Amino acid sequence: MDHGTSLETATFPGKVRLGWKIYEHVPENITELMLEFLYLTWRKGQIPKIWKTDLIIPIPKPGKRTLGYRL
Repeated sequence: MDHGTSLETATFPGKVRLGWKIYEHVPENITELMLEFLYLTWRKGQIPKIWKTDLIIPIPKPGKRTLGYRL
């Protein structure tokens, strides 16, 4: 259990925009359920469809044209 909760200040907001700090306030039993779900996903090799999507938010450099952004 410690391996899943011993990360320093890693962030992973994803589409739901939740940073790592919020998980410090989640009750231990919920953390255990979340980690068990992640381990089960890893063992079965089945990735939930929602995990395969992403939202890209471009951050333009200061002074650069924002219209020049390409994927």
